[in-house]
Parts: sequence; C-alpha cells; structure tokens
Amino acid sequence: MSVFDPKAKKKKKSKRAKRVKKSSTILNISSINTSKDEYRYEEMLSRLYKTMHGSLGSSINEKSKIKIPPVKCYQVGVRKTLWVNFYQFCKAVNRSPEHVYTYLEIELGTSTSVDMDKRLVIKAKFYPKEVISIVKNYLNEYVICKICGCRETKLERENRITFLKCYSKACGSQRSVDTLTKGYTHQIKRK
Repeated sequence: MSVFDPKAKKKKKSKRAKRVKKSSTILNISSINTSKDEYRYEEMLSRLYKTMHGSLGSSINEKSKIKIPPVKCYQVGVRKTLWVNFYQFCKAVNRSPEHVYTYLEIELGTSTSVDMDKRLVIKAKFYPKEVISIVKNYLNEYVICKICGCRETKLERENRITFLKCYSKACGSQRSVDTLTKGYTHQIKRK
C-alpha cells in the first residue's frame, strides 16, 4: 500500500493519452448502427404536427384563417374622407359597425356617418395612413388577443366591465378593455 503524501505532485496524463481517449469516443459514436426504428427529424416533426392537429394544430394557423381586408380610404373634396370597404372590415373582424365608427369618432375627434352604399363618411380631411394607423390601434385594443395573437375574439359585457374573450382552442383567455367613452385620444398633426 502506498502512503498518501500531500507534498507529492500528481502525475499529469500525457497529451497522447488524451488524444487516444478522444478518438476512441468518436469511433464509438460513429460505430452506432442506425436501425429502422429511429426517425429522422422531418419525420418526427410531421408526426408532431399530425398529433397536434386535433387539439392545438388548428390554432397554429389561426392568424391566417381570418383575413382582414385592407382599409381603402379616399379624400372626397376638401372636407371629407371616405372609407369604402367599411362594412366588409366590420364583418371580417366580427364587430358591430356602431362600435367601430364610435371608436373612430372618439379617436379622430370628428363626426362620422354611414351612407347608402354602406361606406363610412368621416367629416374631416384625413390622409389614408392616419386612418389606417387608428384602425391598427383598434385591432390591437379590441380585436386581437394579446396572449395568442388570435383574431377569433368577442366583446362581452359583464356588469359594467367589457371583456375581450378569446375563442381559440389553444387560449381561451379574457381581459378587460376600456369603454369607448374613456378611450385613448390619438394625436394627429394637421397640415
């Protein structure tokens, strides 16, 4: 038996021994036979999506299911702006036209009306990109779920509080939203 000597130095392994050990582990890894039971990455990924399709897979592409038409606004004359596809937008986002144009009235600080062709007439001159930015704010606040990003939501009122409820299979969350009388006032620079 050897006696432990605290002053004796530990012997270092030679570099050659380290190289031999590394190469043997590399050989062992490469010598593993691949059998038919193992799957490739693409096969496993496709299996995952197939199994998820019943429960969560349908909500993965939820954003692409609901198409929101682009806002088509034009300036009519000197003092009016016309939103041509107003009713198609309201139908696509599943909101009442009254709710959408009330929000626009509050944000723009002007009055609006709906003509016989179901177009929204804004009684002030606004550039289309100003109206589009306000519509994007409306979508973020009153349509899109902040947790899953789904547009399959509804506004429901309980007592005196309005909730935005998500009806996607993956989420099912709800959050309170501001009533339109206390909404955010968008600042627009007029030229």
